[in-house]
Amino acid sequence: MPLSLKPLRCPHCNGAIGKAEMADKALRRQLLARAPIACPHCQGRSQLPTQAEKLISIGLLLAVIGAPLSLYWGSGTALTAGCFGLGLGLLLWGASRQQLMPSDTQQEANNEQE
Repeated sequence: MPLSLKPLRCPHCNGAIGKAEMADKALRRQLLARAPIACPHCQGRSQLPTQAEKLISIGLLLAVIGAPLSLYWGSGTALTAGCFGLGLGLLLWGASRQQLMPSDTQQEANNEQE
């Protein structure tokens, strides 16, 4: 499940979609598969970007695994603090970018990249 610090907001109607509402409407499977989901309020199609998940994963890897390993190997406290700070920064940046996007805009962006 994506890291949700706050309820996701629909980009069409700005209505909040909470975890309980996603479970009631069976939207979690579609959300995890990165498929466009329909908003329970306005039926607008939207999806999560994949870049936010990558930033969160890399940030967790650096902060939770990389920093303790560098301290254990005796790389110095400055490198350990830098590794932890970079991981924490990437984690927070990814969490702030995790918001629903309209699915038609996402498809147009993918077509332009190809």
